[in-house]
Amino acid sequence: MVDDNFVFIGKKPLMSYVLAALRQINAGNKTVIIKARGKAISRAVDVAEIVRNQFIPSATVDDIIIKTELLRSEDGRESRVSSIEIFMTRGEGPMAPIPPPRSPMGPPLAPAPEHEPEPEKEWEDS
Repeated sequence: MVDDNFVFIGKKPLMSYVLAALRQINAGNKTVIIKARGKAISRAVDVAEIVRNQFIPSATVDDIIIKTELLRSEDGRESRVSSIEIFMTRGEGPMAPIPPPRSPMGPPLAPAPEHEPEPEKEWEDS
């Protein structure tokens, strides 16, 4: 059986895992464990850093466990895969406010300043 305080990192967008970790912490779990294998290890580190730096500044990384797991494929071959487990605990401080979503097109343009048209000049013939 899988405990509720695990977040397994895979191929989904990064913010999916950040939100999953935030959900675990806000659900009352004292510690959330971010787990990843192979190429997803760097994404697990990114998730932990985003949670800590942008959403819960009081969160602490209590422990990091790195190891090598032995996996057996369907045809019987064995392969070694690196894995990481990051143990994070929410501190006593407040959560940072969640910023509003941004448009993929960037910030809206400011309206053009309104100004009065210049008076027409009379042309003098020389």
